[in-house]
Amino acid sequence: MSRNAFRLDAVERFRKSQRDDARRQLGEALRAANVLEQQQADLQREIVAAGAARHPEIGAVIDTAKLLAAGRYDLVLRARSQALVENLQKIEQEINRRRERVANAERDVRAMEQLRARTLARQQQEQQRRENREADEFALRGRRQRMMNDDAPLLPLN
Repeated sequence: MSRNAFRLDAVERFRKSQRDDARRQLGEALRAANVLEQQQADLQREIVAAGAARHPEIGAVIDTAKLLAAGRYDLVLRARSQALVENLQKIEQEINRRRERVANAERDVRAMEQLRARTLARQQQEQQRRENREADEFALRGRRQRMMNDDAPLLPLN
């Protein structure tokens, strides 16, 4: 592993994987909510149509069996509608939980990215210090060498 490699690459990849999974699950929940909302809209249209069919025209012969059947059908439709509403509420709660999970995962990924940036900056600073130290040592050796060649006494550089 190179000196500049981020030691937490595996953790960062795992966090990104968790975030992507959370996003996928949120998308699934949103699609499920859309399906339920569409079913609810279809059911409401069916309830309206059934209600209109239940009212006989003025002067027409009233068939009580048909009226009772239409009333029972209306009750069934309303029960299905209520069940859909309850399922939609559960899905909305699940969507909120999944949104929170996505937000947490995003925060974790951002934290890893910030850690990576700080680590890289620290590594670059350390590399710069090493290079400066080497350059200073090289310059000091050169100065000492010139001084020795000039047969001049070596003076401390403090």
